[in-house]
Amino acid sequence: MFYVLDEVNDNFEKTIIISLIIAAIIGILFFIASCIYYVKKGHVIIIEKMQEYYKTCSHGWYWFFPFAYRKVGQYKLEDNKLTFTLNNGKKAEVIYNITDVKLFHYTKKPVGQYINEITLFKENIDFDYLKTNLQNIGIELISISQIKTIYDN
Repeated sequence: MFYVLDEVNDNFEKTIIISLIIAAIIGILFFIASCIYYVKKGHVIIIEKMQEYYKTCSHGWYWFFPFAYRKVGQYKLEDNKLTFTLNNGKKAEVIYNITDVKLFHYTKKPVGQYINEITLFKENIDFDYLKTNLQNIGIELISISQIKTIYDN
């Protein structure tokens, strides 16, 4: 009788050890997978190392050690389209390209908010004025247009 109990106890210990090994392998695989980044064509990501700018990565596969490096931004470079509300309550659509990703990321302002700030006290908004000011945050303005709604006359 004791022989059977010893055999069951040995099998139980082997099962626990095998389960722990499998769990460790799965944990290591998840850890490695969490360090891999894929950047699509036409996009870039910003990587920080120890909370300071490290690198801008374009199309391709990248692996970074997770405790020192982290992805802080991902941006589409061309033909970004944004619809937002102007200060006067009307809607506008902006099409723009990001020319300086690092500058744009660390400005930390959405394009619509930035346009509203630089046009706050302007009666008439000149396209060239907007284009020049948006270049200060790494943006090339392609077009801006007001969206007509059913409430507009």
